[in-house]
Amino acid sequence: MIRLNPRSVYATGGGMTAQEGFFNMKELLYAIVSGLVEDKTAIEITQDEPNEEGVIAFHLHVAEEDMGRVIGKQGRIAKAVRVIMRSAASRNGMDSISVEIGD
Repeated sequence: MIRLNPRSVYATGGGMTAQEGFFNMKELLYAIVSGLVEDKTAIEITQDEPNEEGVIAFHLHVAEEDMGRVIGKQGRIAKAVRVIMRSAASRNGMDSISVEIGD
């Protein structure tokens, strides 16, 4: 189980490597999603290498029963999760990221 360390998520530059930043972003995404779902054991987060534009994609998979909780009405929760993740990435000095939910 990944535990969130708030200081590591909002690190201020200070010698953090890109790999550490990605791991912290996974921690943040896990912390957000685990508060939304019933089946925390079904949370799977994978990440792609940066594409030619420097965008890193995080893929989030949850149990079928929890999909509605993560997406929310009219996708509002999913949008909020993406905004938080982009904000944290920007604060950590990373290039763009994307969060893909589901299949």
